[in-house]
Amino acid sequence: MKVKVRVQLSDKERNAAFEIVKECNKVDQTYRVPYLDNNYNDDPHMPSFVLAYEDDVVVGFLSIYADEPNEAEVSLYVLPAYRCQGIGRSLLDELAKIAKRYHLTEISYVSENNFMKQHPAFIDKYIYKAEENEIWMEQLGREFSLNEKSDLKVLLADLSLVGEIAEFQAQAFDNSFILAEKYASESINDENCLLYVLKKDGQVRASCSVDISLGTNYLFGLAVQEGYQGQGLGSYLVQSILNDLYKRNGRLCQIVVEAQNVGALRLYNRLGFEPKSEIIYLKRK
Repeated sequence: MKVKVRVQLSDKERNAAFEIVKECNKVDQTYRVPYLDNNYNDDPHMPSFVLAYEDDVVVGFLSIYADEPNEAEVSLYVLPAYRCQGIGRSLLDELAKIAKRYHLTEISYVSENNFMKQHPAFIDKYIYKAEENEIWMEQLGREFSLNEKSDLKVLLADLSLVGEIAEFQAQAFDNSFILAEKYASESINDENCLLYVLKKDGQVRASCSVDISLGTNYLFGLAVQEGYQGQGLGSYLVQSILNDLYKRNGRLCQIVVEAQNVGALRLYNRLGFEPKSEIIYLKRK
């Protein structure tokens, strides 16, 4: 077995990693697809992927999502036929080297409830907080009857709107303005991402991004400006986005919602999203 470290995946490597995810999800009855790029990582030069090869074929990989200093979310996948052969251990050993070099002191390992039920031994090695769990939801593409409002307009963002978007996203996600600005800029510049904004009376008041890189529509980063929440702007934006995506590609739509966010879960249920899996963030004991 050979291990290779990458800052960014080539198209061939990304396709191989995606095929591994699909096979693992099929066998493990899981649903999540990790982000297979490094666009949002705080250090653009930090290795973000570790690949395991057998006879020039990728049989496992580890991804590092680190959009804030010292913190990282790690996803690890090994093809079922190659498990229990030390591949996962080798990938984690390489992670340890990267973590030490780039000062990643707060590492979470992303898993799913279905996987943990099938492999209960993992529970003995890790801890997690149930209140941090998230629900993976999916919806087959569909179009909604939307009562358009004259004071609301939904459109794709361009770079001239980055400042407006970052200002309220920083508040919504409790991030720095610089980090929010980076997120907005990367979403706009990425050809595999769509950043929608909602304007009310000519001013940007809400936004949401959609990743289209892996054959589905993955919605993320929904935010409504403080002072304009509870007015139905988020619901209006999401319905407008779903309508546009249905016309644009008709693909399966996916979203992750905090398990304790009852209001958001209720909203997406109304919009046809069904809960598929529970995402768990593990930390070593």
